[in-house]
Amino acid sequence: MKLVDTAELKAQANKILHYVENGHPVAVTRYGKVCAALEPITEADIDELVFQYSTRVRQMAAESAEDIQKNRYVTLREYLKGKRSYHRRSSR
Repeated sequence: MKLVDTAELKAQANKILHYVENGHPVAVTRYGKVCAALEPITEADIDELVFQYSTRVRQMAAESAEDIQKNRYVTLREYLKGKRSYHRRSSR
């Protein structure tokens, strides 16, 4: 793992971030001690972080699950037009 101090991180942020994006972790030091780590992140990691730390996203997911259980839906076309009244799916 590459070590960079905060001054180097500030001066070469883009270069260091490109290094991380290419799969190489970097440890950041301040006053000679490691204080942070930079590591590559995937889309799945971002999704997980958003879900973990966003109360609103978790609330929306719970509401969606409830709507699915109650067979309520809005077609994509209606959603994109701004119409958000629910339809009941017919049982087949």
